[in-house]
Amino acid sequence: GSRHATNITDYRASGRLVASLCEVIGLGHAWSGGAASHTYSDPKGPDASRMIWTFMAKQFAVMTT
Repeated sequence: GSRHATNITDYRASGRLVASLCEVIGLGHAWSGGAASHTYSDPKGPDASRMIWTFMAKQFAVMTT
């Protein structure tokens, strides 16, 4: 496709997700998934902002159940 390849590794403690590592192949030093018009932003990467939001939503869902 038109995006950089990624390797995602989830780390768990006692079965609970505690961290996710997203390694973006070929990204370099940039904010992944940002607008091409912004400095240090790469629109070909995964949407880092969405990934953070999704991770935190899962954490809060676990805390409230």
